[in-house]
Amino acid sequence: MVPVPMKVCLIRPSIVVPAGNQVAMFTPPLGLAYIAGTLRDGGFDVQVIDGVGESLDTRHPVENDCYMYGLTPEEITASIDDDAEIIGVAFGFSFEWPACRDLTMLVRQRFPNALMIGGGEHVTAVPEQSLLESALDIGILGEGEETALVVCQAYQAGTLDPSTIAGTAYIDKDGNAVVNERRARKRDLDAIPLPA
Repeated sequence: MVPVPMKVCLIRPSIVVPAGNQVAMFTPPLGLAYIAGTLRDGGFDVQVIDGVGESLDTRHPVENDCYMYGLTPEEITASIDDDAEIIGVAFGFSFEWPACRDLTMLVRQRFPNALMIGGGEHVTAVPEQSLLESALDIGILGEGEETALVVCQAYQAGTLDPSTIAGTAYIDKDGNAVVNERRARKRDLDAIPLPA
């Protein structure tokens, strides 16, 4: 009997924009698409939720005279497949940190036993804060394709020890944030699977 591939859900949260901005920048989540392609190539069943792309014409007022464009955090959380065992959240710019942090808390309530991974610009810039103030288990630093695959493979095998994985940050048994050495950049770009 062929084993069922482990389900991974990758999330691009909705974006937060100051109300005074005349133009909101809507771009495809290319980094997340590359990670999804890499994980699928590695045999994982990957669901991608694009909180912006799935509701481009929707905006909601949020704190500090801003708007959130896209799905609400509740809608994103409800969209996650019930069998997701690993959930990855892309943390964009630091301006969006509070909204992304709050999203991880909602996801954790619905999926208390899932492995929660975060990556992106904010996690890479301030991994300690990202871990200590959110519901993340592991932060992925810098280019995430190879690191995400290694983390997911180790989790699936039951051998996950983030202290041994370059390019990650994690909370140790004493509750301290630990930041590992960065993974070397990929030089052979043709070896990276195509984006999903």
